[in-house]
Amino acid sequence: MAPRLTFSAISKQFGKQTALHPLTLSIEPGEILGFLGPNGAGKTTAIHLALGFLRPTSGSGLLLGKPFGDAQARARLGFVPDVPVFFSESGFRSVELAARLNGVH
Repeated sequence: MAPRLTFSAISKQFGKQTALHPLTLSIEPGEILGFLGPNGAGKTTAIHLALGFLRPTSGSGLLLGKPFGDAQARARLGFVPDVPVFFSESGFRSVELAARLNGVH
């Protein structure tokens, strides 16, 4: 059976800052992976690459046999971010919008 998650020499840079040094990793069916490490180690960047929220600077990867970012593969997972961002507006504008959506004026 094919690996469920594969990082093939994938890296990500933001300008001159390296967020993820080339990572090669393969997770087989039935295996469990936990990303552990200090802040800035690349944990969130790796997850965001696998889900297609970011594009790699180099390398590639597969999630459930599909290239990173594939909608069919992503539809089969759940993702709960540590810091959810719902709106690009200010906090006040976000609350105001939520109130309007809920019929509160």
